[in-house]
Amino acid sequence: MAPLSDEEENYVRLALLLKGVTPRAVRTYFDREFPPTYLPSTLNTNYNTLWDLKLKRIINQAQWNLLIPRNGIPDSKTFDVTLMICLIRNLTSINPPINGFDSLPLPGETTPGSDLARIKYYRNKLAHHDSNTIDTAYFHTSWTDISNAVGRLGDQTMFQECQELKLKILDQSNQEIILEVKQSLEEMKELKLTTYNLRKKQSKVTENLRKLQSLHGTLKTSHSILKSSNSTLKNSVRFLRAEQVLIRKGFKNPIPPNIRAQFNKQIEDWKKKDNILLLERNPVPCDNTSLSTSYVYNNISISNSPSLVQPIMKHKPDINAQTYDGGNALYFSALFGHIEITQLLLEKNADSNICIYSKQYIAEMMKNHPTGTLGKLKQNLFDTLVNSTSSRVTEYVSKKSVDYAFDVVAGSSPLHIACFMGRTDIVRSLIDYKSNINMNKEDGTTPLFYACEVGHKDIVLLLLDKGADTQICRIDDITPLGIATENKHTCVVVIVKEHMHKTKPLL
Repeated sequence: MAPLSDEEENYVRLALLLKGVTPRAVRTYFDREFPPTYLPSTLNTNYNTLWDLKLKRIINQAQWNLLIPRNGIPDSKTFDVTLMICLIRNLTSINPPINGFDSLPLPGETTPGSDLARIKYYRNKLAHHDSNTIDTAYFHTSWTDISNAVGRLGDQTMFQECQELKLKILDQSNQEIILEVKQSLEEMKELKLTTYNLRKKQSKVTENLRKLQSLHGTLKTSHSILKSSNSTLKNSVRFLRAEQVLIRKGFKNPIPPNIRAQFNKQIEDWKKKDNILLLERNPVPCDNTSLSTSYVYNNISISNSPSLVQPIMKHKPDINAQTYDGGNALYFSALFGHIEITQLLLEKNADSNICIYSKQYIAEMMKNHPTGTLGKLKQNLFDTLVNSTSSRVTEYVSKKSVDYAFDVVAGSSPLHIACFMGRTDIVRSLIDYKSNINMNKEDGTTPLFYACEVGHKDIVLLLLDKGADTQICRIDDITPLGIATENKHTCVVVIVKEHMHKTKPLL
């Protein structure tokens, strides 16, 4: 291999200094601040601070695994320079440099904080250096700056090692480093060429996208024309219907008024008799299908009429019958906060784990609904949540959309909706009757997540006391603690954090 030029030797020597000597100097200072014997207990004491650093992505997952290992105890020998400086900055009272830890300190600054910032600066500068040469003037200046910092953080032995490294003859192992550097630079050139080619392809993709956007505009225009034509057809249909009404009115009623009045009276008598038969001890057998039962049962649950539920139960109806969207009597009583009906249904073995149908199922079903539409259904769900007796829920949901209300209701169990609406007594009753406290919706939402999202701290305490899992995430990786933090529910955040700390496995 050809001999190294002076500039190439400068690069190799500086790399050896920053990669080999400075980590040991930083670790020496770190062990003085955090004696290895007490390191595990110190990290455990500052667990909340470390957790906040992880949430802010200042500490990554790999570093977290070194700080809180599943097996064994933490050891500073496994910590890199970045992690050690981070811990010193956040867990000690070290004074920062005048311009902060992210800039090169002034020449006269010689405090430990300044020396750590100095080493951090030069390591980052070398990492982003795009060639394998360093000019001699910069080499001497930076070498003096770094070696003095090493001597102050470590000891004079390390300082002397720096001076020897500056003058020592580079052996074969050191020259292999520069060979690897050269190979890395060649790879960087290839990567740049690949990047250039990818950008050319991206330009073609962008052009195709413009064409698609133009085509989309044409399709939108065609769609507008079709909508206009459809509107014209609708007007024609309305006109024909109006004509049909006029034609019908043109014919005289074939039933004389006096006879029609008698018929109407007879019909009203039949209606009253049917209502009486429904509540009698031995009624005439009538339609008792799941669908018809669900409408009677669920309407009574919505209207909060316990006195009507008990007579119906004597005839053993299907207590878990569902409406077209999957709602049942227990769900509606939980939604509207009717505790007496809820307890009555649970005593009669109502299934507390039956959920509203999924969004996809409801959307497909509404396509064939004789009168309703998916848009009307979403609006009704939104209005129901906004008109809640809880001002907290009303204020929160009113800032959302009808699609959000649809997301909340679809797939929810009675426990889900009770936690969202803040029905503490109903949540307690459902849990007492063995509702699945950690039931997931399709998107991973649990009852605890809803309670944390809206900020119902009493329900959060109740769920945690009964074993709710704080680690279950939604499919977007948001935890109950995360949504409470995002919505600034400070009391809930403190409650969940304290619970997680209490239940955290001992080291």
